[in-house]
Amino acid sequence: SKLNLYYTQGKDFMYYIETGEYIFGTRPIVQKENITDVELYGAEGSLHYRFNEHLTFFSNLTYSKSSIISFEENTELVGKSFSFSPDYMFNAGVYIHLRHIITSTKFKYISNQFIDNMNSESIPEQYLIDMKCTFPLNYGLSLSVQVQNLLNNKYLVYYDQMSIGRFISISLN
Repeated sequence: SKLNLYYTQGKDFMYYIETGEYIFGTRPIVQKENITDVELYGAEGSLHYRFNEHLTFFSNLTYSKSSIISFEENTELVGKSFSFSPDYMFNAGVYIHLRHIITSTKFKYISNQFIDNMNSESIPEQYLIDMKCTFPLNYGLSLSVQVQNLLNNKYLVYYDQMSIGRFISISLN
């Protein structure tokens, strides 16, 4: 088990600010600017428990908060949260290690997050499940099959960009 807490104050923090102009009608044009003062704080805790040689549980919870404290060039953003920065993220899953196969299943939660500087629009919370199976081979090689977003959930990733949904990969290591 681990618990980490953090608090940071930043000065002249580099951050992307929307210009008010759009490309392709919906995607805002952004430019990097120095925010006068920002504040970031949060906590992260993890738990890892091995039941036996075949079964291990893992989990992780993150709370993160960001805020613009002062911005001389645009005072409307004072008190706003950073865009694309969810307050909560949670992962939990199991590893199963058998003689000829290693599998893992992971559940992931991401809370809603703002997609604009004014915090007026947000991406809804996301629930995802990932799975991976690894088959040990001879000569130190292994074959893995991984499925990300097993339930094929579609969600907004960036302004007008949707996730690709289920993603399956096969690798030889």
